Formats: sequence, C-alpha cells, structure tokens
Amino acid sequence: MTNHDPRGEHLTPSELEKDKVGPCGRPDDEHGRTSRLEQLRWGQIVAAAGGMWAIPYCLYTVADPGSSVIIRVLAWGPAALSVGYFVLDLLFQRLRRRLRRMTSSSQATPGWRPPPRPEIGSEPQPLKIRFRKPPAIADEETKQYRRVTERSNVMGRPPLCITYFRCFANPARTRTFLEGAWNEFGYVHMLRNPNSATWRELWRSRDTETMAELVITTEAQLGDRLRCAPTEPNKWSAKPYGEYPVREFFCGDGFWQQAANQLIEIADLVVIDLSGHARESLGLQFELECAFTTKRLDQVLLLADELSDREYLATQIRWAWASTPASGDPARVHVYILDKVVTELVVVPGGGPGEVHFGRDTRLYSDRSESRRLLSHVLDRTGASGSGFVGPHGESCSRTFPGLGG
Repeated sequence: MTNHDPRGEHLTPSELEKDKVGPCGRPDDEHGRTSRLEQLRWGQIVAAAGGMWAIPYCLYTVADPGSSVIIRVLAWGPAALSVGYFVLDLLFQRLRRRLRRMTSSSQATPGWRPPPRPEIGSEPQPLKIRFRKPPAIADEETKQYRRVTERSNVMGRPPLCITYFRCFANPARTRTFLEGAWNEFGYVHMLRNPNSATWRELWRSRDTETMAELVITTEAQLGDRLRCAPTEPNKWSAKPYGEYPVREFFCGDGFWQQAANQLIEIADLVVIDLSGHARESLGLQFELECAFTTKRLDQVLLLADELSDREYLATQIRWAWASTPASGDPARVHVYILDKVVTELVVVPGGGPGEVHFGRDTRLYSDRSESRRLLSHVLDRTGASGSGFVGPHGESCSRTFPGLGG
C-alpha cells in the first residue's frame, strides 16, 4: 500500500466515475440523505405559512376599520404568533452563537498529546474489508428479549458501554442511530456540536455561567459528567424493551480530541458511522485512527449506508489501519450497511400563483430490528458482557469482543 494521505487529491475518482460520484469520492445526490425539506424546521414552516396566510386579512382590517372581531382575531392572531416565533428564533440563534464561541475558545489540556501514530512501514499488516448487511440469526424468532433494567440489557446481560462517532454534517444518521436498538444494549456516549443544541438546552443554559458549565473543557469535567450520569433506564420510552439514557457531551474545540480518546478508552464497543465521510471529515478520521490505535479490531464496529462510496471508505479505513504492524495473517473488518434510503417525488410550490414544481425528497429510514440483530449477533458469537462503566478511570473498562472482525 502506498504511503499517501487519503485526504489528498489523488483520491479523486477517475474520469470514468465522475458521472457517478463527486470530487470527494462520494455520491453527488443528497450525500447527507436529508432533503432540503427535512432540513427545515417545522416551526419555521408553520410560522412562515401563518404569516403569509394572515397578510391579506391584516390588510383587509386596516382598509375596513369596521370589520368584525372574528376577522380581526383571524388576521392579527397568526401574525402575532409568527412574529413571536421569529423573535424567539433570533434569541435562540444568538444563544447558539454564544455556545459556539465558548466551544471554539477552549484550550487543550496542557501536556496532553493524541496517541502517537507510528511511521507507516513498507509492509503494513494486510486488511481485508467486507461491506455487508447485518447477518441473519437462526433462532431470531425464538430469541427471548426482555425489558432492560439497570443491571441487565435486552439480552439479560450487563449493559454495554458504547461510544458512537459520526459526521456532524449528517444529522439524518444520528437520528436513525438513536431510533435503533443500540441503547437497548447499553449506554451510548457521543460528542455533540453547538448546532445540535435543542431549544430546551439553550434556554436552560441561557446565562453565561450556566452555558460555560455545559461545555466540557477538562478531563476532570468529563469524569464528573460520566460519574454523575444517570444509570436507570428511561421511564418513558417508545421502544418495546425500554432504553438506557444517551450520554451526550458538548466539548470545546481544544478538548474534543482528548474527550474522544477518553470515550474510546472506556468503551466496551466503539461504533464509527462512516456514512457521509469526506475529505473534510478530519474529526471522524482522527476518531477512526484513534480507535484502531487504542482498541483491538474486534472492539471497533464500522457502519455505512446504501449510498456510501465503498471504494472511498475502504481507502480511509486502510489509511487509518496502516500504522498497525504486520503480524502474520491478514486482519478482517466488516462494514455493516444499515438503514434504507428512499427517494420520493414531492410537489414544491413555485414562484408564481398556481405554479408548482416537482422535486426529489430523499429520506433515510431505520429498521430497529437490524441493529438489534447486529448486536445480538455480536454478543452471541462472543459471549461478552458490558462493564456498565460510568467513570473514565473505573476498574472494569475495555471489555473485548473477540471474533467480531472474523
């Protein structure tokens, strides 16, 4: 394998493939699998529609001061609600910008360095990569799943400690991941960026001191958050077997690498979603390299989706794996394809009266049974149990999953 950085221009697809993929070796069409309609917040759509609907009535009441009370309410009520919504939206955008400034101004812990990447030799350990769907389970129909508890997961074993990484620019995959069965098997840990902050989180941390506490900038803060994280399953869950709480962390730009490394170290299983990976996905590439450096291959689970450019992802995986010294037989890794991509024709209002256009709405749908089947397959083959780890320096971390990559 040639010693090249896969983020370089040499990875640009050949001229024969440029009609299928874009300049980053990825599908041009709706790479994030979220259409423009899905990216818009429903509140903005409703507020804009209410304001447009109210304009003619408002003009009518101004032209006719003697109009009835009902007409005035129908006119000015939606208009007031629309204005109020946009004022609140501006407020929360301001809070989000403040959160973004706090994360970008943080500094790394003095003396900390990322795990060293050894020099790539001329003969790195060979790696075989296979893209596949989750395997079928012979006794799936008779398998007994159970309600999750603090001591046992859906399979009746101690809950796993799962660390999940993904592209921040691909929110659809985060949504489908959380809709899956992952937190039926254990506690999911994930990093977040300021753009993903909800209105409730921003409002609760609207003063500067509270917002500063929301952003993690030191290892001690991360340890405190992990130790204080709730361990009881969520009382209100739409999932049939219940779910464990997801542990999410806003980390400063100067600390996120250290936080990612810490979450990898404590994990029973590191799940890295490569869907949406591109040359600019430097964070995800760092996490992939860190996982290969810190954990055994059988503790790292890679995901992709139906539209992922498999050749490009295979190059990224081999680059991250290249520092592993040769040790006999080739290693083997499976990249599991999850979720279903559905493209539908939708009607988009045009610019003029009665004018409409047709567009494509590409959405990503999750199948909870797929992720449940995948994790059941992992646990059945390994017989492994989770550590239920809640702190970064606990006594029972780094459980292995021998045979996952086989």
